[in-house]
Amino acid sequence: MDKLYRRGALAVVALAAAAAVVPQAFAHTGLKSVSPANGATVKALPGFVKITFSEPIGSVSSVRLMDAKGKDHVVTAGLDPRNAARVLAKTTKPAPGTYMGTWSIVSDDGHKETGKFRFTVRK
Repeated sequence: MDKLYRRGALAVVALAAAAAVVPQAFAHTGLKSVSPANGATVKALPGFVKITFSEPIGSVSSVRLMDAKGKDHVVTAGLDPRNAARVLAKTTKPAPGTYMGTWSIVSDDGHKETGKFRFTVRK
């Protein structure tokens, strides 16, 4: 009986340890926020679009901000030197209209993440 009890206790400990590790293994960097916010209408576009993630990222693959004619308004994009979980994309001063943004990053664990957002600059 004592041997059976130890095996059962060992199995419970092993399952608990596995359950604690599994969520971390499957976690990916998630989008926390975009500024201007997705779906927002703004008076004017600030000099930078900010894309903030749930955790630090490894690298920025691309950021684009397209107008209705297909022109990209991103001048440069890279990691924020003060926040490793944020991408800063310097933009031109676009005319009023709707803009579609896309981003692609590589998370610290090596997974490629992509997403998109949209906002309107008021006339």
